[in-house]
Amino acid sequence: MQAAKKIEQNKFGLWGINDWREIKPKTINDKIYLILKNSGKPMHFAEIADRINQISFDKKKANAATVHNELILDEKYILVGRGLYGLKEWGYQKGTVADVIEKIIAESGQPLNREEIINKVLEQRIVKKATINLALMNRDKFEVTGDGKYKIKNNKPVSE
Repeated sequence: MQAAKKIEQNKFGLWGINDWREIKPKTINDKIYLILKNSGKPMHFAEIADRINQISFDKKKANAATVHNELILDEKYILVGRGLYGLKEWGYQKGTVADVIEKIIAESGQPLNREEIINKVLEQRIVKKATINLALMNRDKFEVTGDGKYKIKNNKPVSE
């Protein structure tokens, strides 16, 4: 009977020990994590704050600015679009769109065409195609091969 007293259900219907942060979130960060994890998809920081207030884990009200600050400071959250955050555990990687493109090309081991790059970036970021195209125009990072594919520019040190 002692063990049963320590078991509780959280606001999402999950059961666990009552002092687990996923059962009884103690901080705003715990609440943000639960909201995102249970949404299963990236959310805007203001929407996260609204959702925390709707669920009312406790009497404390969540402020959108506070939520945004927590999202920025904790590495388990990744900015995937304008104000949109997802969880790192979902496979998102931090960095700019150009950084994501660079990693995609590097991991492929060969130059990629524009459509391949766009499709792979859209798996990582919620951005417009124009944003990806703009990043591809960065001639300091990328160069176009003779067959119209993109590769990472090899920056050779200037010899003296």
